[in-house]
Amino acid sequence: MIPLKRTAERAFAVLVLLLFTSALIPLLYAHGGDITAADESQGDPKVQVVWAIIYLITFLLLATRWKYAVQVAARGKVLWVLVGIALASVLWSDLPGTTLRQSVALIGTTAFGVYLAARYEIGEQQRLVAWALAIAAVLSLAFALALPTYGASSGVDVPGWRGVYSQKNQLGSTMALSTLVFLFLVLTSRKRRWIAGACLLLSFGLVILSKSMSALVVCTVLLALFPVYSVLRWRITLAVPLLTGTWLLVGGVVFWILSHAEAILGTVGRNATLTGRTGVWALVLAMIRERPWLGYGYGGFWASGKGAYFSFALNGFEPTSAHNGFLDLWLQLGLLGVAVFVFTFLLALLRAAAWAHLSKSTEGLWPLMYLTFMLLYSITESSIMNRNDIFWALYAATILSSLNRRDLSGSLGVEKQQSHRETTPSKNRTRISQAGARGIQRTHDQ
Repeated sequence: MIPLKRTAERAFAVLVLLLFTSALIPLLYAHGGDITAADESQGDPKVQVVWAIIYLITFLLLATRWKYAVQVAARGKVLWVLVGIALASVLWSDLPGTTLRQSVALIGTTAFGVYLAARYEIGEQQRLVAWALAIAAVLSLAFALALPTYGASSGVDVPGWRGVYSQKNQLGSTMALSTLVFLFLVLTSRKRRWIAGACLLLSFGLVILSKSMSALVVCTVLLALFPVYSVLRWRITLAVPLLTGTWLLVGGVVFWILSHAEAILGTVGRNATLTGRTGVWALVLAMIRERPWLGYGYGGFWASGKGAYFSFALNGFEPTSAHNGFLDLWLQLGLLGVAVFVFTFLLALLRAAAWAHLSKSTEGLWPLMYLTFMLLYSITESSIMNRNDIFWALYAATILSSLNRRDLSGSLGVEKQQSHRETTPSKNRTRISQAGARGIQRTHDQ
């Protein structure tokens, strides 16, 4: 009975993670190959019922181990402050009903992250995510080959596979995350590593076929950073100067790329506007200046149809997001929300770096790599604090699974003791061992 219950619970987690990637649900709005999203200001009652059931089950699962769940949730006090600001933004939102509904969904998404952190270790979380992303990858490949009208076409003007998603950037971002997850599994799995390797190749292949430049760049940067972050497992005296030199080199390369952006982007069919994103950013900054401190309310800006104001300046293009996580957060929760998130993120980044150093294992690099992934993706996509979203759920799970301050202090103490033992002269260690052996012998003789 218990194994069946455990299997059902894992299946539920995998299903929720799959839906969090925005897979399958957009196909409900598919008509002749075109996918039209539901009205954000109203939502879809059927989809809302699905998410309500999911979050009800999540809270019931948390209730079965509520004491430990509360302890885990308490590790992210600043995280809950940010969620509280989103809920409080009902007071100044242009669409208070929409803000309330989306804030409740955000609470449910964060609660699922708490559930993952309280129920599963980091390695188990990776395997659950891997199952969900493997299903998404296989289904996307099947849709693209069997139903190319839906899966292999994102439109004449925007070529690229979209799989079981509404557009290519969603497939690209999901498969970029999948590439990262299966890279870890290839390096840490002892059994059936070939399956993880096949999923890694499939995921990266779908990134390329999606023709999402953001996803490809993020994948490339993460693959380059992985061996760099591995240095954190070395002694501090070796790791610090090497990491410092690496970041100086990276900074120089980035400066050179920015100086020659137009020529470089031209070689890959892009321009210095990053496919129109810089135009959107300029208009978004103008809107931010009107409400800089508290924003327009969580989910209130784009759902109110203000994106239509941009269409004239953008030659008819009507954006549904700022295509930048920090700008979108600023639109919704103002400078207050951005400041709280940045504080939370930096704190999580420091803890992740400390954990990477203390764990001495490949698995211990996951929090740092995932936070880097989310940071990179937030530059060109709105991936911060989205409801019903795998990025936010994993962000909550990652920072709540990381070692808290007391754990870090204890681990540092253990490391210092081990370091002290390592530096103890070999002759002294021999004398201590011999003295201990004599004491044991005397006890035996008595």
